[in-house]
Amino acid sequence: MDVDLFIVDFNFGTKGTKNENVISSLTCESSDGLVKTRPQGITEAMMLEITNNQDKYIGKVLQVKCNGLSNNSNGEYSLMYPAFVVLRDDKDTCDCLESIKAIEIMAKSLITI
Repeated sequence: MDVDLFIVDFNFGTKGTKNENVISSLTCESSDGLVKTRPQGITEAMMLEITNNQDKYIGKVLQVKCNGLSNNSNGEYSLMYPAFVVLRDDKDTCDCLESIKAIEIMAKSLITI
């Protein structure tokens, strides 16, 4: 399923790897701040673009593909297997927890066995 989230922070690559000096993942959250996740799968070109233009991307909407909602041991919401899809320059709002739950219900209803 796809959801739209705000970019709220940036994460550099692991020290000692080729990505240690570039942003290799983003911290994103829902409009109500109740769903937080770190989508992966950013291309090297996009990593460099975001690293060099962080002010341009903070607060922007990102479309994220995932396998549904999950909870950590503290009951906080995240997304299962979140992946970077596309920056949404056409939007300035994103999904909240309730809309993500509705998307998940709809996505599950489309699955046939």
